[in-house]
Amino acid sequence: MQSRLFNSLRAAQTLKENKMFSVVLRDKVIQEFILNLNKLQLFSDNQDSNGEDLTYTKNGITYTGYSAFTHNLKGGVKSNGVSFSVGDPYTISDSGAFYKTFNLELTPEYFKINADPLKEDTNLFEAFGKDIMGLQDKNLQKIIDVIRKKFIQEVRRKIAA
Repeated sequence: MQSRLFNSLRAAQTLKENKMFSVVLRDKVIQEFILNLNKLQLFSDNQDSNGEDLTYTKNGITYTGYSAFTHNLKGGVKSNGVSFSVGDPYTISDSGAFYKTFNLELTPEYFKINADPLKEDTNLFEAFGKDIMGLQDKNLQKIIDVIRKKFIQEVRRKIAA
């Protein structure tokens, strides 16, 4: 019994916080969770990482929803088959290609959500702002909660080994 306790204590002393954080973030389920939170902010909440409603800027003019021109041009249906009306808030989802480029840049200290903003003749970061990438505080808290739980599981697993 004592040797097991000493082994657990030795294992606990060798744990490195950054390494454990990296192990947790390499979990594909957690990575998908993080990316999906960003996508849902844009697609369902129609907001950027600051909680601001999505706006589209072109040639110095800012639009707050789909225009009559866009509606008529596309017949009220996006490339992905989703219908939209004049004035509907932006979702940055026409074909879904932008969302498919989402990925995580992982370092020992942090993660960063990246995506390819180039779509045909439009840079989505210029049109919608760079703040479309990143998470609102409420979603950061969700990630903290999930990572904390997984981190504790990993610590327990390492100590028990």
